[in-house]
Amino acid sequence: MDDKVVYSARIGQDLAAIVAFLADKNPAAARRLGHALLDAADALGLLPYRGPAMRSRPQLRKLSHPPHHVII
Repeated sequence: MDDKVVYSARIGQDLAAIVAFLADKNPAAARRLGHALLDAADALGLLPYRGPAMRSRPQLRKLSHPPHHVII
């Protein structure tokens, strides 16, 4: 059984801002990145310890989607 991934309002705002910023130059790439970031976060429901823990806050994980890094 998968764990549930819960998104905060801030995550939604941050993701929307990232996608909007990129969409000015390349709307298709912005959509792909938005979906890829959500897919990576959703995968934590299956593998909650995926990605290295942050030294300063071990309950957080760092996921990479080159050239971007996401702290979850």
